[in-house]
Amino acid sequence: MWRVGFGANTQDILLTYAKFTNLGSSYDADIQNIKLMDGAVLLNGVVAVVKDKTVAFDMTGMSGGGYKILAGVTKQMTLVGDIVSGTNRTFQWSIQKAYDVSAKDLEYNVGAYVGAAGATFAVVKPTAATTINVGTLSIGLATDSASNYVADAATGVSLAKFNFKANGEDVKITAMTVICQSG
Repeated sequence: MWRVGFGANTQDILLTYAKFTNLGSSYDADIQNIKLMDGAVLLNGVVAVVKDKTVAFDMTGMSGGGYKILAGVTKQMTLVGDIVSGTNRTFQWSIQKAYDVSAKDLEYNVGAYVGAAGATFAVVKPTAATTINVGTLSIGLATDSASNYVADAATGVSLAKFNFKANGEDVKITAMTVICQSG
């Protein structure tokens, strides 16, 4: 959903907290199971819930009390989640205030400044919002579906099995036509 860089300029830092605010039109329930990742590493194993268009990650429970970023390194963190509804609505994650991120300088054991070096804090956000697409329905033949011939006049025989998967939003199937052909 969003990738943002967290960097340590001249000292090792310990990232202990990050709060993200959704500026888009999506509702809290549209996006679920939100995780903060560094590559394939789930930070703190915490799955956050959106509340009042914000999601927060307290990393003090991690080994070492937070997420360590070495001096001179910028970590590209990714906010990932499941979009379960919200067709045509948008999401745009941001960091709104300097206090939405907490970090500690590990050499001096004091709070680290959050923002561009030598500048006042500015809102961090992507240039544009992302629109949630219309949901789709995928239908496929199940792997355990029958593939043999069926005897004429047989009863109670499974003809086929299908998998239905709704993507992006709930889908209601109101009618379905099945055509059998003899051959």
